Amino acid sequence: MATWTTSSRSCTPDKGGDAITLSIDTLLWNDDSGYKITVHGGKPGGDSAMTQAGGNLYEYDSSDAKEEAITMAHEFGHAMLHASDEYANAAVPGRVLTNDHSIMANYYAQGKGAATFKVRHFQHLVAEVAKQYPGYKLKIEAM
Repeated sequence: MATWTTSSRSCTPDKGGDAITLSIDTLLWNDDSGYKITVHGGKPGGDSAMTQAGGNLYEYDSSDAKEEAITMAHEFGHAMLHASDEYANAAVPGRVLTNDHSIMANYYAQGKGAATFKVRHFQHLVAEVAKQYPGYKLKIEAM
């Protein structure tokens, strides 16, 4: 089991009172009933991708070059954060495109070294946490 700390969230009561800060940890574990990610080691390689039902991660890409860590982070952005792709794809004409060095965008063109997860990528976590704090307005803050 691995623990991944995302970041802190600030919660402010709707009607007065003190703000509280929450630190949210995400736990990963192997559970057959969950989101299935199949990991493929060695060659031949393939194209790592995630779908609603699960995904495939390859040690080597489809050209048999070692897959880059940034691609793994991008794919886990789908799996863990439910973040959508933010790069152009003719098969998905309505996709929201970004040009702010998002790890979910075209980090090859925008610069791999500058690619990061953005506050917007964590919004579904905020929505889930908010259910536990009725009467509070939650916001996510970059750390």
